[in-house]
Amino acid sequence: MKKTALIASLATGALVLPGMAQALDKEDFTTTASTAATTAYIVGKDDNDLVKARDFADSEAVALARESAQGGGEHVASLAELLGENPNQFGAWMQNNYSALYDTEASANLVDRIAALKTG
Repeated sequence: MKKTALIASLATGALVLPGMAQALDKEDFTTTASTAATTAYIVGKDDNDLVKARDFADSEAVALARESAQGGGEHVASLAELLGENPNQFGAWMQNNYSALYDTEASANLVDRIAALKTG
């Protein structure tokens, strides 16, 4: 292997040695992307509130999906407060971004998907 190709492979993490199989899993990429977006979104937010927001999003997923489609409700307002968002504006934003937030292939927590959309 040429020296420049070896260096490029090492730099990108794409080096595959003989006898070693390496595959990039779509879920790994999604997790990495959502983690990066969440990190960017939460700068200046309280970590405890983020944990509460994620737990709340998991436990109230059905109500949040219903209220997001409607543009607001008590669950959406509670999530907005945990994320430091204006509840009225957040409900409208959730409704406008419903299809992206509730993509059937999305595996990340709702809070991570919100962060990805808000920072992307």
